[in-house]
Amino acid sequence: MESPLDPNYNGVMSNIPQDYQHNILDEIKRIVREELDDMYGDKNRGVLKRTGEPFWIGTVNIYDGEIEEIHTYEEARDNDFHHSFYFSQPQQEKMQEGDVMIFWISPHGIEAEWTMGKAGPELVDKIKQQINIV
Repeated sequence: MESPLDPNYNGVMSNIPQDYQHNILDEIKRIVREELDDMYGDKNRGVLKRTGEPFWIGTVNIYDGEIEEIHTYEEARDNDFHHSFYFSQPQQEKMQEGDVMIFWISPHGIEAEWTMGKAGPELVDKIKQQINIV
């Protein structure tokens, strides 16, 4: 039996042909996505007032409180929830510079605590003025 301490150890899937490994991983991703969908229920709880677009996640400018970009739950899920795969390059740069921060709409309301910090109550109020929660 192979040992995980052996430098040539390929893991528990080492005896499974490569094409089957991909099928197994795809199935695991599908199951996780279904579980997340069940956990979050109706995901796109936000509606941006100025456009009427439903969304789940967005960015807000920390200086003026303007919502700059929004995305649906499905967009996020289809990109494995990696914000760098679905937010625009300019928004990603603003995130890195600390000019915008991510927020999302959970079953409990606006969530705005993320890697870049936590939004204060004034910023959350500005977000609330621009959206409807459904």
